[in-house]
Amino acid sequence: MIFAVAQLVDFHKITICFSLYANTFNFTMGTEDALDALDYLKPKLAIPMHYNTWPPIAQDANAFAAAAKKRGHEVNPLKPGASVSI
Repeated sequence: MIFAVAQLVDFHKITICFSLYANTFNFTMGTEDALDALDYLKPKLAIPMHYNTWPPIAQDANAFAAAAKKRGHEVNPLKPGASVSI
């Protein structure tokens, strides 16, 4: 999945990345893959999504944000119903 977007990176500077993050059923990335994607894409802001909507995809988005911060990324895990201004 990370390399599927490789062509986009050459043509666009990514401001916000809505990161698929749940580590389930091979449809979304787990923590390490999502962190690697942020390293590769280098967005100004990442917002994880598709996690904690049902038990099999429970994740600690704050721990993910902390791990991403150690790699130099800003991650904003929104709570349900929250919004962000772009």
